[in-house]
Amino acid sequence: MKKGCAGFFTAEELAAGKGIVHTRMDLMAKPGKLPADWRELTPMAIESYDDAQVNALYKGDLAGCFGPRFSQLQLKRPYSLPGGKLKLVDRVIKLDPKGGRYGIGQITAEMDIDPQDWFLTCHFVDDRVMPGTLMYECCLHTLRIYLMRMGWVGEGDQTWCEPVPGVSSGLKCRGQVVETTRTVTYQVSIKELGYRPEPYAIVDALMFADGHPIVEIPNMSVQLAGLSQGKVEALWATALAPKIMVLLSGFFMIPTGLLLLPSVIHRKLLVNPIEFLIMNARLPVSLVHRFNFLIALSRLTANRGRWLKELLLFPNTISRRMPGISIKAVSRTCRSVCCWKSVCNPVVGWLHTVVQR
Repeated sequence: MKKGCAGFFTAEELAAGKGIVHTRMDLMAKPGKLPADWRELTPMAIESYDDAQVNALYKGDLAGCFGPRFSQLQLKRPYSLPGGKLKLVDRVIKLDPKGGRYGIGQITAEMDIDPQDWFLTCHFVDDRVMPGTLMYECCLHTLRIYLMRMGWVGEGDQTWCEPVPGVSSGLKCRGQVVETTRTVTYQVSIKELGYRPEPYAIVDALMFADGHPIVEIPNMSVQLAGLSQGKVEALWATALAPKIMVLLSGFFMIPTGLLLLPSVIHRKLLVNPIEFLIMNARLPVSLVHRFNFLIALSRLTANRGRWLKELLLFPNTISRRMPGISIKAVSRTCRSVCCWKSVCNPVVGWLHTVVQR
């Protein structure tokens, strides 16, 4: 610790304190920092989690808190939050992926205070207050919930949290959590996200006691050791692979016969019927380009009908044979197999858009 400052205050002085005081400059909006190639692992939205959902998260049940998207993750025992006496969050009031001073995310959570809570009865015997280190831990747990919701998860025995090397955090305490406090609130504003290669976050945290701002932690940092961008993307790609295959199958199953029809007719008449109809329909020039994708797809089916049929009719086989498949991998595979760039790019782009919904 550097430039530490502490003192003793009377009960009257503490009661008269204004807590954390911000200037107008402190509250001005500033842009957060994200990598140039930043992309969400799973769609984010404004959400809240009640006591039951947060309890499920403490038990390692990610889907029980965040929803069914997390049920497909191939994790035996996900790295979650410590429970027992270190259960420091009761509910999440609001998670906003576009909120906060920096515009890239904010989460607000609460915990109810009981006069007999262990951290009050043992600290101190004659002056019961929540320890400052535990206040820091409360805000860290709140941040961890946000990062897990982002999709930064891993196996419990292979992942751990640690400060980001080289990042100095601050800690200002201008109030107390005591026996008469009823509720504490944690507000964490995301300041920077990225990979080092470990996923890392730098945030500003603010803690309230019954609505009164008492603790501020600028530049709180955490990185998830044991993880990397490649690992979390592969984890989510594996979870999404069955969904991608279902989407392919469901979207194309009805017109599968139509898509494979050019392959049959082309062999008999040496004419691609879809291309023939479109090009001879006397459509306005401004509309013809909109059918380029359909023409390219029909050409693909005419020449690679067997490959397309296998792709459409055996999604489960493909999913099993290509664990950890990603959108980029699909794109590379398609290009190497069919050599139709005009087909691959629209299909892969469509898949990426639909899966992220």
